[in-house]
Amino acid sequence: MLIFKIQNNKTNQIKTSSFRNELELQTLIDTNLDDVFGIRFIASQVITAGGRIDTLGLDENNSPVIIEYKWGEQDEAIIQALSYLNWLVSNRWDVEKIIESKVGEKIEVEWGQPKVLVVAQSFSKRVKDAMEHLGENIELWTYTKYDNDLLIMD
Repeated sequence: MLIFKIQNNKTNQIKTSSFRNELELQTLIDTNLDDVFGIRFIASQVITAGGRIDTLGLDENNSPVIIEYKWGEQDEAIIQALSYLNWLVSNRWDVEKIIESKVGEKIEVEWGQPKVLVVAQSFSKRVKDAMEHLGENIELWTYTKYDNDLLIMD
């Protein structure tokens, strides 16, 4: 995708840039989680039996949302995120305690449709095709960062 800035009827192409690292990407989106995804931020780096969930949030229905960030193309992030989803639904009491400790109040968590978002610069066609059959609770999001502080999420 080409993006141009128009000034005085003249187009100037805005070049792509990149995040310095995965943490920079995560920090930006976590800070703006409600604006970007409509998700309430709960916690970062939630420790599980198999690693750390990058971001834990709640959607508008108070369903848990796991967000896994990857810098560049990272097809294996899907497996990692699904592993975290398995931990999440197997450890509901622990998750509810994390939410309560971060929010400061008891929240009725809706466990019917926990969701996983995987955010990476790109995904292979094979992964995109496979995701078509895994259900609505897994979303693949790609990002492109441009000069002039522009971010495209797709």
